[in-house]
Amino acid sequence: MTVIAAVVDKGRVLMGADSFCSAGERIEPIAQVKLWAAGDMVIGAAGNLRTCNLFRYGFKFPERAGETDEIYMHITVPHALRQYLQEHQPIESNGASEDCGLEALIGWKGKIWQLASDFCVTSSRHGYDAVGRGSAVCRAALDATARHSDLTGSAILLEAMRLTARHVVSVQAPFYMQAEGELMAGEVA
Repeated sequence: MTVIAAVVDKGRVLMGADSFCSAGERIEPIAQVKLWAAGDMVIGAAGNLRTCNLFRYGFKFPERAGETDEIYMHITVPHALRQYLQEHQPIESNGASEDCGLEALIGWKGKIWQLASDFCVTSSRHGYDAVGRGSAVCRAALDATARHSDLTGSAILLEAMRLTARHVVSVQAPFYMQAEGELMAGEVA
């Protein structure tokens, strides 16, 4: 239960995340930040905590082999991640599609890439995106805040996460933000 959100601001991706975690009846903010840097990428993950941890701490992005950014992100990365996860845990399948229990946003080269639980990768043309349980509310908040204000990218992101927390019970502060090219996420509220 979470929200990971991102906006493109001045040519780089800013990403934000809440700190909500639930286990049965217990809910509490977690100390582990859901955002991290991987080389020149900023990544935020939502979903099954074990799968998120495998993605964060075990998966190594493949070396580029001269392919375009689109081929790398749409084909090379999801193929490598699927292979890695299959080696470490079962991936649910109903014959027609798979579900690895992970959704992620990847900020790279000023673009937001969304990795869905079936390993499909899309990129936002709006300059913002969100994943997690609160993603629909957060996308609406990002859209309204970005189109109807003169706020900075970080202010838009923070306001959208606050609005999401107000309307989605499984999204809670404190919130964290990290920019593409930065090594650590910082708590913002």
